[in-house]
Amino acid sequence: MKYLNKHNITSVIILLVLVIIISVIATFVFKKESKIIETSKIETSVTNMLSIKSKYKLFSKEINTELINTDNKEEKKENMLLEKLHLSKIDNIQEQITNVESFLPDYTQYSYYKTSLETFEAMEIQNLIDNYEENQYIIAINTTDQSKIEIIDSTGVVIDDNTYYTLSKLQEMTNQ
Repeated sequence: MKYLNKHNITSVIILLVLVIIISVIATFVFKKESKIIETSKIETSVTNMLSIKSKYKLFSKEINTELINTDNKEEKKENMLLEKLHLSKIDNIQEQITNVESFLPDYTQYSYYKTSLETFEAMEIQNLIDNYEENQYIIAINTTDQSKIEIIDSTGVVIDDNTYYTLSKLQEMTNQ
């Protein structure tokens, strides 16, 4: 009987050690998978924003070519872009995004445009944009230098407990 009890105690100890080892391994794997999922979300957002920016620049160049010998070029360009890309101008960005000045300090120097699913269809990138929410992406164009374009994700992307909204900040954070 004493042998059986010693055997049972040894089995219980071995079982407890195995449970602890499996728990440690499971915790490590879970943390690793969580980091992979977070990185994937960040990369998806950056890819979406880069796609929007590059397509916008392409459309902008095409319209510049069309308007090469035209008066009121900037006004006509804006109207053509709004029409072709199904963009809608945001008159007061602070109503759309309350803390815009925190991530775009010179925000008053930009014009802002809401995107929609129709925008992505016009850009032919609707299949590239993942997990889109209505009015999620905003195109910000510097009014004094229209080559300065910023893409804003109004939902924000969380990296290490900090939320980032602009493509440039996301790229900066992911390149560190």
